Amino acid sequence: MDDVLSFFQLLEQHFDLSMFIPQTFYHAFYQSLGRKRAYPLTGFLSALILQKIFSIPTDTLLILLLNLCKKLKSFCGFSNVPDAPLFTRFKLRFSDHIELMFQQMVDYTEPICRQIVSPQPQVPYHSIIFLRKCLLKHITRIAQIERFALYSTQQSLFLN
Repeated sequence: MDDVLSFFQLLEQHFDLSMFIPQTFYHAFYQSLGRKRAYPLTGFLSALILQKIFSIPTDTLLILLLNLCKKLKSFCGFSNVPDAPLFTRFKLRFSDHIELMFQQMVDYTEPICRQIVSPQPQVPYHSIIFLRKCLLKHITRIAQIERFALYSTQQSLFLN
């Protein structure tokens, strides 16, 4: 588990997300509602980045993992996890800003990646494998629960 924590510590220490977020994005996000937001912009963006890093296929699964893993939730700056419709609205409403921000991240990191002669991941490979195994275990458990819930629902329909 220390490997997982070191992965998040590396991200927190060496990756300043705020330097990639355009001021126009901050303005659009915080002004579009007209009142204080319950969830920070950096929280949504951190969650989307983690979704890409760990190849989490759906927002529903991302939300479930955020609820199960306190370290993921904390990394994103969430005390409570946003629901799926909120993630969907965020992605739809701010898609142009998100695309611009990710392009800035690519523009910044691509030259660094090209200069690396022998790629040595800063996060040990076994750390990533361990985290993926944990996520896969939770995904498998979730799929079993969903199948059981569907089966139970179908059975209750037949009994009624």
